[in-house]
Amino acid sequence: MVKIARTQAKEQCRKRIRNYF
Repeated sequence: MVKIARTQAKEQCRKRIRNYF
């Protein structure tokens, strides 16, 4: 459960970075 939550958070961070750039 914890690992899945972390992977989802990383994906969201990447999407946010792409939006900023």
